[in-house]
Amino acid sequence: MKRYLSKVIVVGMVCLCLTSPAFAQTSQETPESVAKASFAAMQAGDWATYTRLMHPDGLAAMKRKIAVEVNADKSGQAAKEAVKLLRLKSLDEFARLSDAAVFERFLAGFSTPELKASMQASTQTVLGKVPEGPDLVHVVSRLHMNVGGAWVNKVDVTSLKKYGTIWRLLMNDEMFNGVAGREQPMVYAYPAKGETAEQQSRDLNECQSWAKQQTGFDPTTGAATGAAAGGLAYTKNKDGYDRAFAACMQGRGYVFR
Repeated sequence: MKRYLSKVIVVGMVCLCLTSPAFAQTSQETPESVAKASFAAMQAGDWATYTRLMHPDGLAAMKRKIAVEVNADKSGQAAKEAVKLLRLKSLDEFARLSDAAVFERFLAGFSTPELKASMQASTQTVLGKVPEGPDLVHVVSRLHMNVGGAWVNKVDVTSLKKYGTIWRLLMNDEMFNGVAGREQPMVYAYPAKGETAEQQSRDLNECQSWAKQQTGFDPTTGAATGAAAGGLAYTKNKDGYDRAFAACMQGRGYVFR
């Protein structure tokens, strides 16, 4: 797993947007404040706090995804890489670890000098939020990142779910791709017509929803969750979702690179 992730893990970890060590849990906590405080946590490399502020559903999804990939690899290579990455004595120890322990070890396993430098040089600007019901909110941020020596501006959507009275982060699709060893090309949508931040936020949210409807694929869980409405136009997986999302954004005038 680890050998595939030099690029996806940088973007995935930046886009997770969790909370910082100095961020106190208070009644004033908002999705935006969690997203803003997340950058300090990443730059500090405090993976224990990073993990503590994940939603339990996200922690469980990560452990489940690793188990699926290990079991699907009949060569045994994925199991060896998991043991090394998670600092396990044997694969049997994996089942005994809590979801939180697996997640924290996974992040720590990728904490390299290159990643730390990339995080410290990155900046984040929260643009706003898009509610999807009372317990689910998507925070839209603009990220300025150095990935592999190249500066990239990326508008990102981070999903947060209520856990009791507080907001906690769900897993994102970059991290799911990373666990599966699918190093995908860095593709970004650029506003070619001078769209405002508010318009970009609306377009991103609407195109993500449309792609999910067309494919039945949910990128926050990495699984198909329902019937696709798009017939045979798009496959019912991550590739189909990406193609549908890109088509929607291109139809609104965005340029992909």
